[in-house]
Amino acid sequence: MPITLRNKPVEELIRKIGASTGEGPSAVIARLVRSDAERLQAVQEAAAAEKLAKLRAVIAEFPKFTEQERKAVWDELERINEEMFEDPSAESDQS
Repeated sequence: MPITLRNKPVEELIRKIGASTGEGPSAVIARLVRSDAERLQAVQEAAAAEKLAKLRAVIAEFPKFTEQERKAVWDELERINEEMFEDPSAESDQS
């Protein structure tokens, strides 16, 4: 689908840039759009890298547990889960 510019000052600027670079309007627009797309990609990659670095810094602050400590926590969580979701009718069956 073709794009039609209805902004005379922008059209004039595109033609002025094209005249100084020897490019037609489509080439000027294509070059500028590619350039901006590359810039946006770099900004997004930098932001993602910054977020990842922050996440890794937070993770590095977590305590380091031994396998024995992890197993103890997991066992306790399973016990709590079983206690919370035990079948009440199972208790009356045992009586």
